[in-house]
Amino acid sequence: MSHPAGTHLAIRGVISGGIWSATAATIVEDSPEQSILLVVPGCERQLATSSGHKKDGALRWQAVKSGSWDLVWRPWERTRVLWFLDGERYYSFAMFWDAATGEFINYYVNFQVPFTRSHAGFDTLDLDLDIIVPPTFNWHWKDEDDWEDALDSGVFTDAQLEGVESAKAEVVERIERTRLSHLDPWLDWQQPAEWVPARLPKNWQAP
Repeated sequence: MSHPAGTHLAIRGVISGGIWSATAATIVEDSPEQSILLVVPGCERQLATSSGHKKDGALRWQAVKSGSWDLVWRPWERTRVLWFLDGERYYSFAMFWDAATGEFINYYVNFQVPFTRSHAGFDTLDLDLDIIVPPTFNWHWKDEDDWEDALDSGVFTDAQLEGVESAKAEVVERIERTRLSHLDPWLDWQQPAEWVPARLPKNWQAP
């Protein structure tokens, strides 16, 4: 089921039968082929912690394997982001702006488990591997060490690992061949003035 523009929903990170993260977002466009979501400062967000430590790196995957973690409140800050979700791929594109000045910062490639629709919005899992693409297109990898920690954890199936490796090659080819020209129409996009930072739906914690 597609959602009308302006709808608030959750992008949830889900693993081991639990919710690892939840970020409130606003629907910009939604169709079976692609969903475009907006996240701005003030959007509600819940993130996992493990024994008081940050979620990154080996500690994250140790917590995942244990099946035990807590969620803490941490609203989105500083940037305005458009996320372009395709449920079939192991990655998504995003565009980041400085929310205070409106300056475009960079394109972003986030590697994740393919998105599925849920009662709360969209479910996935961030895989701690990214590509930063500045306006000059001198792109570079980000968080490769965290991805190595994920590999060492043994959490993922062979099919998922193969999906990521295939996605890495596909993304690099798209960046270098097209310079992400399919995102050009969104460089000057502005949200409607009446839109406010998204709130998590009441049922965001339900399985």
